[in-house]
Amino acid sequence: MPFHQEQTHTVAQQTALHTALEARQLHSLEFLAASIMELEQKITAEIQANPVLEAVTPENLNVQEMPMQENQPLSEYDYDESRDDFKDSIEKMLSDDHIIEFDIPASNNYSDAIQDMEDRRQYMFDSLTNPEPNLQQYLQNQLVYIDCPQKIRLVAEEIIGCIDDKGYLQTAEGDIAQSSSCSLETVAEALKLVQHLDPPGVGARSPEECLLLQLERQRVPLEPYRKLLLEYSEDLVLNRIPKIAKELGVEVDDINDMLDTLRKLNPYPGSAFSGNSAPYIYPEGTVYKREDGEYEVKANREHLPSFRISEKYLEMLNDPATPEETRKYLKEKILDGKQLEKSLDLRESTIMRIAKLLVSAQHDFLENGPAALHPLTQKEIADKMDVHETTISRAIANKYLQTPRGLIPFRDFFAGGYESEAGEDISVFGIKEIIREAVAQENPASPLSDSKIESILKSRGYAVARRTIAKYREELGIPSSQGRKVYTK
Repeated sequence: MPFHQEQTHTVAQQTALHTALEARQLHSLEFLAASIMELEQKITAEIQANPVLEAVTPENLNVQEMPMQENQPLSEYDYDESRDDFKDSIEKMLSDDHIIEFDIPASNNYSDAIQDMEDRRQYMFDSLTNPEPNLQQYLQNQLVYIDCPQKIRLVAEEIIGCIDDKGYLQTAEGDIAQSSSCSLETVAEALKLVQHLDPPGVGARSPEECLLLQLERQRVPLEPYRKLLLEYSEDLVLNRIPKIAKELGVEVDDINDMLDTLRKLNPYPGSAFSGNSAPYIYPEGTVYKREDGEYEVKANREHLPSFRISEKYLEMLNDPATPEETRKYLKEKILDGKQLEKSLDLRESTIMRIAKLLVSAQHDFLENGPAALHPLTQKEIADKMDVHETTISRAIANKYLQTPRGLIPFRDFFAGGYESEAGEDISVFGIKEIIREAVAQENPASPLSDSKIESILKSRGYAVARRTIAKYREELGIPSSQGRKVYTK
């Protein structure tokens, strides 16, 4: 082969190799960023797309194992050097200066696979025997037993279909009349019927109407509440209780009693039905406390499908009678399967290393709660792992750890913070806890202003700006001092 043709051929090979490596890097990045449930779907799709892979199920556990391990006797067609550098190429894509480690070996846990299938089967049976209706179904079930004209029933069904998850009717009556080919009077009658269904307040067109519908069920005088809600809504938001009492000609305590009644109502009557479809969160790992008081992390693999190389295709590959094209195809698919395993191992290795560093750094947080959280950044963890900060960000996205304090997102282990005059570190969570405690102990008749909270923090050695305190207070759901003030005679 002439030199220039050989050089062109070499360049073409390098380009193809670079393209293949880039595709595998992207594949691994997708796995790293995926949650457990997303990863389960990706693995299942890979198994279905690759004919040489077979899922490990209770039915085929007795078949001779052909687990995918590094010592599998496939030397004839195992990874060449260019494919084996996959384990650090993911980091090269993110940063030329950092290389991630690959240090957790693969394994297939067949007992976990059996338990997983049993859990899924039980969940399916439970779902079939204990169906929970959504809000619309719940309303329709009640409507069946109500005696009313057929045209009213049809319009009521139309209205029920227009009620949102919070329990509110968001469609204009005119639009309902047009779509149902009826008069506005018919719509009004049907709406009144729907508003008498459970839960109380359903079918309201505004928060004020929702509360009034619930008060009507309690048979309290509606007119004072109607006037309070419809004419003084802005004053209520600003806690101008004396002004309202003066204009209504009543005592401040009368307004406070009305507000106490309103606080016991539910402004979102459909909320009890809106969470039925919430996905279950599977943690990446479980944190447990040892006898010596230290914490350890164990990876959770039980929700991931187990797979292996099919013995049938290995026999085909080793059969001299198998055509060369078929052998080439099988080699590529087997390498793809090993690539899948490497991607999974790299993902677990990265996430578990992060988890162990977080648990070690936030021991006090696990012992005592958010107030004991130490300031910690993603860059600090990245530096300890000698990886790019982007890797940490991808790895912790939508990931959770099961801890003795409950299910905690990875991101909750990170927090900005402050340093006191004495050199002690405190996280933003710690500052918020001080604010929360100060408000809880204040005199309701003379609540603490943000300036006074600033002074409290300063007395403890923490310099936090007043506008930052206002921001933290709002994030805690604490109203301003004016909004917290309780008026009495």
